[in-house]
Formats: sequence, structure tokens, C-alpha cells
Amino acid sequence: MVTKTERLKAPAGKMPMMMHLREMRDRLVKSVIAIAIGTAIGFIFGPQIIEILKAPAGDIDLQAIELVENIAVFFKVALAAGIIIAMPFLVYQLLAYVSPALTGKEKSNIYRILPAITIMFLGGVAFAYFIALPPALGFLLKTNLICSQPKTLD
Repeated sequence: MVTKTERLKAPAGKMPMMMHLREMRDRLVKSVIAIAIGTAIGFIFGPQIIEILKAPAGDIDLQAIELVENIAVFFKVALAAGIIIAMPFLVYQLLAYVSPALTGKEKSNIYRILPAITIMFLGGVAFAYFIALPPALGFLLKTNLICSQPKTLD
């Protein structure tokens, strides 16, 4: 990562292109590591997360059509959990990379609205899970029954 000393050596707060690229690379590597750690946590809690995601379906039996579908879903859930877990660190890395180019007023505006953005994101997730998802699942299941007869694999 580009050190503060290297930044101070740059004339008038400007960094050479290679220094920008090196800093971006370092922040991307740290972000990938954070996602990998979050994904490992997602693997540990994968079965519980899948049960939470299956809850709105009620007593409907979910089926896997392809041989590897169950493990693919498990990997997708773990990766999504990893990204969600790493998101605060990812946002920090983005802000740390961009903030030297921002003015003091721009920085204060970003830091002031960041909590509101977080609260609205969590509210949107809760709205989608508790309010929008149950009727959407009902609609999709009814549409599926009208258009075709679901087949089960024995």
C-alpha cells in the first residue's frame, strides 16, 4: 500500500499514475482477502442461512433438478454471505482510496450520510424479506401451476 510518506513526497498532493495503480492493487487484494474470510464464515453458517432463506416458502418442498444444484446453491449462499460480511471493509477501502481526492466538505458530506445509507439498506432488506417476498413467492408458485405441472424426480 502507498504510505503516507510517499503521498507527502508527491507534489501538491498529486500522485504519479503508478503510485495510484499500486494503491488500487493493494486495496483490491485486501478486499478479496476480506471477501474470502467472509465466505469462509458463510460456509460455516451456510445451513442456517439457507434455512432462513427457505422460511418464506413455508411447507413447500424445494427440489434440485441438476446433480450439483444443491452444492452450487450452498456455494452461492456462502459467497453472498461473504460479500455481505465484508461490505463494511469494502466500503472503507473504497473511501480510503477516493478520499484523498475529495475536499473537506465532500468528505464530511459522505461521512454524514453514510449511517443513513446503511439504515436504508437494512430497511430495504427487511422490506424485501418480510413484505415483498411472501406474495411474490405465492404469485410465482401459482403461475407455475397454471403454465405447467411441476415434475418431481424420484
